[in-house]
Amino acid sequence: MKITVGGRELITTAVLQVPDGEDAWIEFQAGTWNVRLNVKFVDDKEDSTQRFFLEGKDDHAVLTFNNWNNGLPSAIPKPFPFGETDNRKIAFVFSGYSVAGFKRLDISFLWETENGQ
Repeated sequence: MKITVGGRELITTAVLQVPDGEDAWIEFQAGTWNVRLNVKFVDDKEDSTQRFFLEGKDDHAVLTFNNWNNGLPSAIPKPFPFGETDNRKIAFVFSGYSVAGFKRLDISFLWETENGQ
């Protein structure tokens, strides 16, 4: 099956249901890159702003969601750059929410087109 969104080809999608206080790992192959992503949820008592951070760490990436506590779905408005391999760029999109006891996250990774879409 081949899926495209706005000209971007879907690499993979993950649906995470992460119990409070735990993190998750996503691993998949993108070309020659064995992608490893650690997903974390952190509550910041000093700054209640809901946001996310992506950083490289050793042999994997870390995606941290701060204050992911809304019961209503949240999402990013457009694909966010993730990385590059084999001269091709990868982006991701996500949506999700929090309910008592766990965090829900749907995340999709896509090959960018040559014109950045």
